[in-house]
Amino acid sequence: MIRLIFILILGVHSIAFGQVSFTGQVFILSKDFMEDICEVTAQCDCCASDLFFLSADKFAFVSRCLSGDVYTTGTYSYKNNKLKLVFLKKYVEEETDEQYNVIGYKHSEVDMPPLEFEVVRCGQKIRLIQAKDTEWKNGSRYELLSEKERLKQLRESIAWKQLSK
Repeated sequence: MIRLIFILILGVHSIAFGQVSFTGQVFILSKDFMEDICEVTAQCDCCASDLFFLSADKFAFVSRCLSGDVYTTGTYSYKNNKLKLVFLKKYVEEETDEQYNVIGYKHSEVDMPPLEFEVVRCGQKIRLIQAKDTEWKNGSRYELLSEKERLKQLRESIAWKQLSK
């Protein structure tokens, strides 16, 4: 009986930690990471991006800058603690005036190489680590209330609506 309980506990543990569902989650990506609190820090302009997991295989990526955010999207896969983002070519860039007010949107295409992150635990949180790129070297999840608000803002943004056409 004790063996059966132990096996069941191990099975539930491996399911809980072995299969990660990213759907609905939002991560901040940046270079700097604070190990003591397991969170990304971004204390400058254009040094953070938001990664939105919209479904079981689709994501949105928003590079944040005062001079205008850049919106792109693509598909992702997760296997063996590796998260791979494959970007579509098209993106939408906000154009701003001198006071950083959005005055228009520029549509472009570019071949962006895939990004691959290792998914690891940091305390009770998930951390994304990318060895190849220093701009988005680390990722940490936003708090749940912040995630919901950020997802709502994404879906209501003009740039995202134009990109999603």
